[in-house]
Amino acid sequence: MILTDLLTSSNILIFVVFLVIVVLAYKILRTAIKAIFVTAAGFVFPWIVGYLELPLPITPDIDTGIRFATLALGIFLAYEFSHFIIQFLKILAWPFRGGKR
Repeated sequence: MILTDLLTSSNILIFVVFLVIVVLAYKILRTAIKAIFVTAAGFVFPWIVGYLELPLPITPDIDTGIRFATLALGIFLAYEFSHFIIQFLKILAWPFRGGKR
């Protein structure tokens, strides 16, 4: 088999699509794992406040833990979305920056 038989446009397209899918899967999995850790940290927050005896009116129970976990996940997702928008705008503005980094 010669190299020109392997370098067809369909093989190159399949390889590019494969790379895109692998990179997207990696980024989604990485973000999901971060979200799990952030949610867990938000869930245990009321118990940490109680253990440290901080003067905050937080009752360490399941309901409060779920509320803080939801709040932590919402803040994390807002941060990730804003980070995505900023990166996207930087990519769009790249031709107009005049070579500055």
